[in-house]
Amino acid sequence: MTQGESGFELAIETSGRHGSVAVGREGRVLASKSFVATLNHATQLVPAIDEVVRAAGGAPDALHFVYVSGGPGSFTGLRVGVTTARMLAMAVGAKLVRVPTFEVVARNALRADPPPAHVIVMSDAKRGNVYAATFVLVGGEYHEVSPTVEADAAEYLSAHGAAAETAIIGDGVAEQLARARLENCRMLPPDFARPDAAEVLTLGHARARLNRFDEPGSLIPIYIRRPEAEERWEKRGTDPRNGSSAPP
Repeated sequence: MTQGESGFELAIETSGRHGSVAVGREGRVLASKSFVATLNHATQLVPAIDEVVRAAGGAPDALHFVYVSGGPGSFTGLRVGVTTARMLAMAVGAKLVRVPTFEVVARNALRADPPPAHVIVMSDAKRGNVYAATFVLVGGEYHEVSPTVEADAAEYLSAHGAAAETAIIGDGVAEQLARARLENCRMLPPDFARPDAAEVLTLGHARARLNRFDEPGSLIPIYIRRPEAEERWEKRGTDPRNGSSAPP
């Protein structure tokens, strides 16, 4: 994004049960909409985009930038969001930015009083594990210091949760956290775990200012591991993309 360049910006968040979209200009939100999709974002996302774009006084072809929450999260929701963002960016010639979902969630900790110096973001990875990443507060923003991995919650907290003023933002990880020691950690309220398109827009705009754009044709969600469907197909000896036999 060159200095002085401006235009309508669209942000998409579909990584979980609650989806949202936001439209802004120069990093300032003009209109937003949230919806509960129970992992069926496809039926609500495009109408929501149309609604917020028009509410902001624009039209789809007026979009200059598209920012999308890239994961980790629901495999289905992420595919819907990323695919929609890619197609829209290619259709109107907008520049595209993928924003890591855990960075979006970490920003919610700024609402805490006081904001914690360290934040661990966790979500349920199934199989008794969590996806987790660690962030540190510097200059009023959270910066990732340990990238997202799949791990046992107790083991991850043992390795990363010893720092003073550490807070946990967890989504669907109550059972795993119950087995972990939390003496040095503070648990933030459940609503802090919900990523929002308005924060996607803020982070996407910051990346755009640094010209950190993604190619629409090659953009994929952030998968810490492959979807279970692909793993099952591989075990059966078939390719999930076309049903043919998987290569040996």
